[in-house]
Order: sequence, then C-alpha cells, then structure tokens
Amino acid sequence: MGLLVKMLKQIKTPGIKSRLCSVVGMLIRHSTVIENELAETRICEVLVETMRDNNDKVRRKAIAALGEYMFYAATQLDDDQVDPIWELSYDAIQTILRCLRMNTNEPPEDDIVRFYACKTLENICAQSNSAGHKFASLETINHLLAIFLSPVANFTKAGATKQNLSFYDALKVSSAVALSHICGLNPQLFHPIFERITAPVYCNTLTEGTPRVQQAFITMLNLALTANVFPKINDILLSEESFLKSLMQLHEH
Repeated sequence: MGLLVKMLKQIKTPGIKSRLCSVVGMLIRHSTVIENELAETRICEVLVETMRDNNDKVRRKAIAALGEYMFYAATQLDDDQVDPIWELSYDAIQTILRCLRMNTNEPPEDDIVRFYACKTLENICAQSNSAGHKFASLETINHLLAIFLSPVANFTKAGATKQNLSFYDALKVSSAVALSHICGLNPQLFHPIFERITAPVYCNTLTEGTPRVQQAFITMLNLALTANVFPKINDILLSEESFLKSLMQLHEH
C-alpha cells in the first residue's frame, strides 16, 4: 500500500492514476483487518488531493477508494481503544460534502462521483455514531434534499435511457436513506427535513415511493415522534387526506 500511495502521488497519467485508485479501493474493501500503518501512509490526504484531478474517470475511482477508506476508518472510531490516526480529517469530510452539492456557482460534479459520495455518507451514518455525527448537520441535509427533490433533468448527465433513469433513482434512494440515518443521529433535524420536503410530497412518497424510500420516511417519522422534536407533526399529517390511507396501504404491504 505504501508503494501504491507513493505512485499515486507521483504519476500524472490519468489511465494509470485511475487504475491505482481502483486497486487501492479494492484492497481496502476486501481486507478483513487493516493495521494503523495504512492510515500513517497519509493515504486519505493523497486520495483527497487526487479528487482535484480534472479527469472524471480519475475522480470516480478516487472517490470510490476514498469512500472505502473513510468507511473502514469510521467503523474503528466507535471503539474505546481506537487510535486517533483513524479520525476523519476535515478535508476528507469537506470533499464528500463538495461532491454532493447540486446548486452552486462552481461547475457541477460528475453524477457518478456524486453517487459514490452519497453512498459513502449513507454507509458511514448507518454504521458509526462517532463519524456519523460529523455529517449530521443542516449543510449535509440540504445537499441530500437537493438531490432527492431534483428532477432527473437537473442532473448533469441525465439521459433518456432506462439504465440512466435507474441510476438516478438509485441516487435519490441513497439520499433518502442517508437522511433517515442522519435523523437517527440527530432527530432534531427531522423538522427542517420535513419542512423542505413539504407534507403533501411526504405523504405522496409514503404512497407512491419505492419501498426503501418509504421505509426511510417511516423511520424518520418514528424517530421524530419518539424524541418529540416536532410536536405539530401529528396535526400537520392528519390534515393531509392521503396520510392515513398511505399508512393503511403500508400495513398491508
């Protein structure tokens, strides 16, 4: 791994850089146990730097490898005996958030890069309290909501093929599931999430959404009710004509 990291810092050819990132990502993904020496190679910093490459294919492989590293690091952080070397750096966290951005003055990120960033966030927030709390913020949910609420036409590489539509559906599902995991870490964030989605869209999703999104929305509602962070939610939802009907349908599912 030390050799691969060294090569990644020195080599400029896009084809080789993308393959190096791919190998690094697969090695991390399929390793059962990783020693602290890997983090000491500054591999995270190198992958973050590689994410500034102008080549889309390089950034796709780099974000995939960075996601694998960050997920492994996140799973270590809840251990009482964890070595501080596994702490997720500010730059790594900001790289994930930057890749999620939809509406900025900067050139939009490649959609596949955005998808890998979203899956990284989803997996970290599902598996690690310590690392997940670093993402449980208004900024993060605003990025995820922008993805979930955007029509397909707003994505940079949207096409009319069934394969492309399936990809964007998967991206939206990942953003919704990530939102539910963030609510698990900080139920207070359900209020701004619900207000941005709006009650009609929320209820319609419980009726028409895909099963994973419906599950995510029900999970968020359960968390909000349990924590009592949005007292008016009962009245708001019961005033929606489709709400009780959607619950009945979900009970029968």
